Amino acid sequence: MRNIYKSILYGLLPFTCFAQDQGTKRLILLGDVGESIQDNTHFLNIVRKNVLFDSNTTVLYLGNNTTQSLDTTALKQEAAIIEKSEAKAVFITGYHDWASGKNEGYNAILKQQSFLEHLNNNHVNIYPADACPGPKTISLTNDVELVFLNTQWWLQDGDKPGIESGCKYRSKQEVLAELENIVKSKFDKLVW
Repeated sequence: MRNIYKSILYGLLPFTCFAQDQGTKRLILLGDVGESIQDNTHFLNIVRKNVLFDSNTTVLYLGNNTTQSLDTTALKQEAAIIEKSEAKAVFITGYHDWASGKNEGYNAILKQQSFLEHLNNNHVNIYPADACPGPKTISLTNDVELVFLNTQWWLQDGDKPGIESGCKYRSKQEVLAELENIVKSKFDKLVW
C-alpha cells in the first residue's frame, strides 16, 4: 500500500524546471508501478487525467516496472500513459525488473527492452539500454541534464554485461570515470 501512495505522490507532484528559451518542462517521477498495476490500483489513470502530456512532459519510471520477469501487461499500461501525445517515457530498470537479482535478470531486462522497442513508439525508451550500467545522459533543457545509471547492475550477482559486452562503459572504474567527466563537463548545468 505504501508503494501506491509513493507512486501517486511522484505522479502528482511533477518536477518543473524553467529554462529561458524553452519554457516549462514537466518531469513526472513514478516508482514501483508494476506492483500497483498488479494490485489493480489504477493511479496511472489519475496521473493521466491530471497532468498535461505534451512535448514538454517526460515520464520517468524509476524501476520495478514489473513484478515478474516480463509482465507485458504492466509495461503496456505504463507506456500507454503517453499515447496520443508528444510526451516521452523513459524506463529505468530496478530490482524486480532484474528478476529480483536472480541469474535470469539480465535476460529479463533484454526482454523488457525488446518489448518496449516493439511498441514502435520512439517516445518510449529504456535507459541505459542493453542492461548496461550507463551512464546515459539526455538534455531536458539547455540548462538541465539527466543522468541515468543502472544501479541494479552494480548489485547484480548473476549474469550481467561485463568487460566482454558491447556496453560503452564496462567496468565500475569506467562508469565512475565517466560520471566524474559528466559532472566536470556540465558544471554550468543542473545535473540530475
